[in-house]
Amino acid sequence: SRMSMASLSLGSPPPPLGAWTTCERNCEYHHELSDEQEYSQSASQLSGYPTVMVKTQLSSSAVSSHDAFLPQEETLWQRAWREWKVSGLSAALENLAEGDEPWVSSLCGCLLSLVRWVGSLHGWLYPHLKFSCNEMLVEFSQASDWWV
Repeated sequence: SRMSMASLSLGSPPPPLGAWTTCERNCEYHHELSDEQEYSQSASQLSGYPTVMVKTQLSSSAVSSHDAFLPQEETLWQRAWREWKVSGLSAALENLAEGDEPWVSSLCGCLLSLVRWVGSLHGWLYPHLKFSCNEMLVEFSQASDWWV
C-alpha cells in the first residue's frame, strides 16, 4: 500500500558494502568502514558480554509476561513476592510451601490451609452470592409477584 511504501522511505539507508553499524543516534544508524583486523578487535572487546538467547516460541497459556523473558536466578522470597503480585496470596503461599527451607515450608503450608478454610466459609457467610438472578429478585425485591 501507499502508506507502507512511505514508511519504508523514512528509515535509515542500508550500510555501504564492507561497513558495520557502530551505534544509533537521533534515529540514524552510524556505520564504519573497517578491515577484518579492526572488526576482530571490536568483537573481542564484546566477547565479555553474555550471549542473549531469545525464546522462539511462547506458550499461549502463559500466565504473566514474566514467562516471556529469559530465566533469572531468583530467591525463594523474590519468587513469592512476584507470585503475590501476579496471582495473589494463595499462589505466594503455595510457592513458599514448595520451597527448600523446612520451617518456611511447614509454616506456609499451615497458613495456606487456613486461607483455604477461610475462603471456604465465603459461601456460608454470604449465601446470597450463590443465588441466580431470578432467585435474587425473588429474595430481595420489594415488589414481589408484580407480574400476577
